[in-house]
Amino acid sequence: MVFSTVEAYESIVESITEKEKLVDDLISIPTFSSINSIKDQTLPNIHLRTEEDYNPYEGFIGEILNEHEMVQLDQYIFKIDLYNDQTFVIREEDDLVEALIQEDYSNPKIMKFSTSEDVLYLLAEGFTGSPEYDDNSRMEIFCGGGCSSYNLGSPNIIWSMGHFYMRSRYVKAGIYFELSHHIYVTWYISPPLVTSPLANRYRKYRQNCKSSHSENTKNGFPMALQGVSGWGVSGLVANHKETVYAKTQGLRNILLTPSYQMDNIWYNGPVINCRY
Repeated sequence: MVFSTVEAYESIVESITEKEKLVDDLISIPTFSSINSIKDQTLPNIHLRTEEDYNPYEGFIGEILNEHEMVQLDQYIFKIDLYNDQTFVIREEDDLVEALIQEDYSNPKIMKFSTSEDVLYLLAEGFTGSPEYDDNSRMEIFCGGGCSSYNLGSPNIIWSMGHFYMRSRYVKAGIYFELSHHIYVTWYISPPLVTSPLANRYRKYRQNCKSSHSENTKNGFPMALQGVSGWGVSGLVANHKETVYAKTQGLRNILLTPSYQMDNIWYNGPVINCRY
């Protein structure tokens, strides 16, 4: 996958509609295999997975990375290793793609960052690898100390018409950061259409680096499950996901408290609390 400019990539990252369109387009290309398409062939159905089965590439980042975990933005080619929290970067002109594929990172032209760092910002600032962090440095103040990755799941909860499972996630991929919450629902029996569940969440966060943006909101909304036209299908397995934050800049503070209403009973989802 090649993005002509960093700006073109950033505009897609920040638009849910554009991301969905891009993923649909990539799926229709027979010669492109995303890292997700490879991982999903070896994992059980998402509703049956254990934490050991968890695919860290699940979601948008895993759809744009090829089978070698690579993507190109402008002149830079990135290899995102989420299992080891590493981001490797080369310039297209250096002709080191094969080295990345073979996981040979010995060439000094291969730049090495953490997936926790705002890699696009650091490259724009002239860095060729992870900054040296110390208590007095500018980079420690503005980029260091971001929140850890989170993948928190609830127990499987039984309700009158089926069962559901809740998850809260914060994904850090160097060039992509996403905060989201999910609910996976399975119906045992066919419910009336008027029983649409509701979701509610309070969110507060602050960005790393550059001019930091923060948000503090609380709201409730009906859940529109993906791939579902109504709520009356027995045996249906469906997935609701709300993306709270998706940008190329990581988060320094997070408070996310999702909850879901099923049969007029509210259930609290996994809470992410980083420095609040």
